[in-house]
Amino acid sequence: MMLKPYFSIIIPTFNSYEKLLRAIESIKSQTFTDFEVIIVDDGSTDGTQVKIQESLCKKIHYFYKINGGPASARNLGIKEANGEYLCFLDADDEFMPQKLLEYYTVSQNGGVFLFSDAEYFNEKTKSSTLFSCKEQMRYGKSFQSLLENNFIVASTVCVKKTVLESAAYFDEALKIKFVEDYDLWLKIAQKHPLTYIEKPLSKYYIHESNNSSNIQRTYTSLIAIYSKWSFLSLIAMKNRFKYTLVLFLHRIGIRK
Repeated sequence: MMLKPYFSIIIPTFNSYEKLLRAIESIKSQTFTDFEVIIVDDGSTDGTQVKIQESLCKKIHYFYKINGGPASARNLGIKEANGEYLCFLDADDEFMPQKLLEYYTVSQNGGVFLFSDAEYFNEKTKSSTLFSCKEQMRYGKSFQSLLENNFIVASTVCVKKTVLESAAYFDEALKIKFVEDYDLWLKIAQKHPLTYIEKPLSKYYIHESNNSSNIQRTYTSLIAIYSKWSFLSLIAMKNRFKYTLVLFLHRIGIRK
């Protein structure tokens, strides 16, 4: 009988083969090796399905599905994962070599939702900064703080599988596309403490891919999330009003 790995690392990908290879290499470089990798191809058309075969091994598993968005890809990864803790890594990001060892050590103290600082790397300017320089990280039960602003980078998150399953996975509804990870973090934070590791253990790549349409859809998604929580929190109610105003100003061209 095969022993279950301690970590399952879930990587959703869509037409990102070259960047996916970089992400895989960052996992192969880990100093802690009790893990499996679950790659979920969300309907790529760039030949990923054929080209990835040479990178697969007993620790790296590949699943192909019809395109349905990152939430559905991550959910399939969760269902296929065997690890006690599930880590998320976007195909265009990386793990630092000591990441899993650090998370393993911290998890021994009973943490069920772990996240860390991240290095933001701008591919255009070739410059980097720490995410914590922009956002104030919080400790402990952070539901109200998280409602103020999403201070969690998805590629730093590691959750105990039983906790994630009880939160009903990622919401695949189109109305919250672009912020489905934020929605899940809130559902978990309402019931469990969040454990922050004050080290940059993931590398997040900034691309010049945002456009006006995506920004407006993100604002619309945030309004949907804050509407969901408004009955529980004045913070959510305030943010719903704020993003409704911001979306209006963006649509009429006053705010870019």
